[in-house]
Amino acid sequence: NATCDSIWTQLEKNLDLLVTNKLDKVISEFEKIYSVVTSLSLTQTSLCNDLGDQLVALNSTMISKFGSMNEDLGSMDSLASAKRVARIPGVCMTLLMPSDSALDPSVPGLLSEILSEDVFEAEETEDEIALINDVLGNADGSINLTLDKEDKTVRIRSGIKGIQKYNRIRLLRQLLPYRIEADYDNMKAGG
Repeated sequence: NATCDSIWTQLEKNLDLLVTNKLDKVISEFEKIYSVVTSLSLTQTSLCNDLGDQLVALNSTMISKFGSMNEDLGSMDSLASAKRVARIPGVCMTLLMPSDSALDPSVPGLLSEILSEDVFEAEETEDEIALINDVLGNADGSINLTLDKEDKTVRIRSGIKGIQKYNRIRLLRQLLPYRIEADYDNMKAGG
């Protein structure tokens, strides 16, 4: 018994030394790495959001100036009232217009012809779900989506098919600082 007790005591001391000298140091290093990666992630998120805001502002300025310089579009004062413009050059754009100012119905078509891009108009609103549905073209409610404001995530469960809807999701990303989760394989396969 004395020998077993001695061995057990020595084993506990060695285990304590191992934990104190090795495992605690490893855990401490992991905590440092976690802290650095978390800080980097927050910095990247902030930078991404800032660059997105600058891109939307640049698109808005470009469309406003374009409207004032292009005679084919007639009176383009309404383009200057666009609050924000999300754009995928050469593909499509969404003009967010205030609720009290709508575009002349012919303007999106003419703008689309000139720029060779699909042009969508949506209403600028504080109601994020309404904005999401408007940008996605979900007036009929066929797209099943949820918004988690705390997690800053839009989850699209079903109803998205085709490249046009996929591009609208890309436009939505420019307008909202939310992560968008969707079944992209299903979208692309749908046309």
